[in-house]
Amino acid sequence: SLGLVAATLLLAVGATAGLLAMGVWLDAALPLATFALLAAAAWSRRAGHQQIKGLLLEREGKHVRSLFDRFVSKQVVGELLGNNTPQPPNQTPPKQLSPKQPPPNQPTPNQPSQDQPSQAMELRNVTILISDLRGFSLLTNNRHPSIMVRILNIYLAAMFDVIEEYGGTIDEVLGDAILVIFGAPLAREDHAEAAIACALAMQLAMAVVNQTNAEQGLPIIEMGIGLCTGDVVAGTIGSRLRAKYGVVGAAVNLAARIEALTIGGEVLASQSTVNAVEAPLRIDAEYQVEVMGSSEPLQIVAIGSISGTHNLALPIASSNTYTLEQAIEVSYCLIKGKQREGSLRPAQVTQIAERECWIVLPEGHLEPFDNLVLSFPGIGSDAYGKVREQINGRFRIMFSVMPTELKQLICSLWAS
Repeated sequence: SLGLVAATLLLAVGATAGLLAMGVWLDAALPLATFALLAAAAWSRRAGHQQIKGLLLEREGKHVRSLFDRFVSKQVVGELLGNNTPQPPNQTPPKQLSPKQPPPNQPTPNQPSQDQPSQAMELRNVTILISDLRGFSLLTNNRHPSIMVRILNIYLAAMFDVIEEYGGTIDEVLGDAILVIFGAPLAREDHAEAAIACALAMQLAMAVVNQTNAEQGLPIIEMGIGLCTGDVVAGTIGSRLRAKYGVVGAAVNLAARIEALTIGGEVLASQSTVNAVEAPLRIDAEYQVEVMGSSEPLQIVAIGSISGTHNLALPIASSNTYTLEQAIEVSYCLIKGKQREGSLRPAQVTQIAERECWIVLPEGHLEPFDNLVLSFPGIGSDAYGKVREQINGRFRIMFSVMPTELKQLICSLWAS
């Protein structure tokens, strides 16, 4: 070790000095002096090697972290690497789970087995944000995969910048879908407010995304966002071979259900998210729906703006509808999952607007938030929409995907 070399070096130097003071030179002092010089050289060489090794390890650590930062949120990197990242001042201490006494030889959540990751799970109150592009699967038709990658890269780059700005933790990216956590791994009291502000900012950033797409000859895209606030279990999930930071709880499932109800440009949130926010909100619509994962009807709202510190607002969609002198005969079909259900059925469009239409059914019935595909005469591509309400036998359909020809038809009707 360096200590032993240093002690030997000091002893040799002391002995050499003593022999020289006594007049002894060649017989004893010279060999000891030579040894002292060699020991000093060895010590310097070893110290230099350790310093270089330390620098290389530090450089390697920075390189590993930079690679992690590209694929995982910075907050998750700090959690996985065990760094004590400073938390925001409005943090709330996480709750460590204290499960009931487990059966013999059964590991508790805080005592992982040999196949489980080592980090403890924590109970957190968080807000989950899930975003997804509307009609992205349709865009893949007749387009080369490299074009779709370009579209995704432009879209994700813009969304990641916004999410980082508002302190969200990106937990998953599945194609065009993004799952973001507010309140874990860094606890914060304002997670619901931050999530709403982030969702609105993401929708506003889509204008820049589509401007870039238009400049590069790429299609216009739209995104829907769902929010839900609730308790989850947060921590490292998986095994020692492969693991990730994540959250598990009803709030995650409900956020996904809410996101599936959105149309492009919309932010839908659970009532639990609205209740957790003190800043004034502009509520554009309120709905009560039956969703999987909830034993009672779920109260959800469409959020159009947030005041206060963030002060963000989405443009208000035009409510003007054009009443047709002669109804347009169309065909529709229900969609369950991503598959069409049954055959085409007749319907009549009696009113139409920029993003919606009202239809009358000769037969059959529709439920709120049913997904439809609509075929208009003289238009080569289908339109997609969601049922939002029923009034006196008429159904209001909000378009989620509109072909260019339909947009041109609506513009021509307004012009006339």
